[in-house]
Amino acid sequence: FPSHDIRAGKGMGIKSHDHKVAFICGTHHFMIDNGKDLSREERVELWEQAYRRTITWLFENDHLIVK
Repeated sequence: FPSHDIRAGKGMGIKSHDHKVAFICGTHHFMIDNGKDLSREERVELWEQAYRRTITWLFENDHLIVK
């Protein structure tokens, strides 16, 4: 789900959690936010893929470390 989705803890006037981050290009960001060319399910899947890849990259490049 997009980081601004209510399931991410976001609501009117409430910022989503900082850990809900995804590196994504401007084109895909627009596709997710706009929603015109993709179904809700497709937008959710696109964001979730980006989120998983981002978290994986952060761990693999030692930007996130579990102690």
